[in-house]
Amino acid sequence: MQRISSGSIPAVLDLYHRSAVLVPTYSDSILRGKQQLLGYFKEFMGERPGMFGTIDTIMRQKVGALSVYSGTYTFYVPDQNGNQSVKARFTYVVIPTASGPKIVNHHSSEMP
Repeated sequence: MQRISSGSIPAVLDLYHRSAVLVPTYSDSILRGKQQLLGYFKEFMGERPGMFGTIDTIMRQKVGALSVYSGTYTFYVPDQNGNQSVKARFTYVVIPTASGPKIVNHHSSEMP
């Protein structure tokens, strides 16, 4: 969330494995690989300058070398009336790599 809040798309992409899968909140497509993730994050972050967020709840499961994180987060998007908030759920599957932990699967969906 710190990297999303920084507005740095390269910093966000650095969290993901080169073949990561993203099931995004604001797309009807399932994305794979950093090139497709780049397009999504350019749109998601670029259309919302000044956006920041918080992780509200998080649970971690350890499955062998994998870590699975599930929880909720809130995005705050500046608009004319202050900040609009959007609550969403997430799941991240993270693997260890030589260059540090990388996200291999990320699912996000806005709260109903």
